[in-house]
Order: sequence, then structure tokens, then C-alpha cells
Amino acid sequence: MQPRHKTYKFDLPNIDGGYDLIRHIESLGFNRSSVNGFTGIQYSEINQWMHSMGLNLSAWEVETLFQLSSIHAEMSMKATDIDCPAPCKIESDEDRRKRITDEIFK
Repeated sequence: MQPRHKTYKFDLPNIDGGYDLIRHIESLGFNRSSVNGFTGIQYSEINQWMHSMGLNLSAWEVETLFQLSSIHAEMSMKATDIDCPAPCKIESDEDRRKRITDEIFK
């Protein structure tokens, strides 16, 4: 019997671009520590980083870095809760129907 990580297949879309954004967010840093935990990287920090690295990113690339950082910070905060589901958890049809039914009949 093989370990699950060798046999499980994720149903993820093919990505044919954007790898440079992942390298950029790794270089920039995913988030910052704050008094209350983590916070996303601010536009001013992205601008300073671009200037120091000699990069000229487009507006949508800067926005994508900002959003990736904000989402990462939010998930980092939620992940401290023991009941936090994995962000890549695939919801079963039964779970989805139950969640939608519960939301409708609150």
C-alpha cells in the first residue's frame, strides 16, 4: 500500500503563466507580522520593493501581489484555530448541499 500523497490526485486547473508572480511574492515576503498577528503587504512596501529590485510591474501584477499577500495573511491567522479547514480542501457534493441548505434556512 502506497502513502496517500503518492496516490491522491488534485483536480487543479493547468496554469500556463504567473510563475513570475509567485517568485516575486516569495522575494517580497508573503506577509508581515503585526501586533495582532499577520497583515498583508501594503502597496507602499510593494512599490519600495519594486524600486529596490529595479522592476516595473503592471497595475494588475501589483494588485495580484497585494491580494496574494492579504489572503496569505488572513489564512495564516485562521490556521491557528484547530478547527480551521485546509484551504485546498475539496468539498464533497453532500457537504456542499448541506452548507447551501443551512444558509438558505437559517
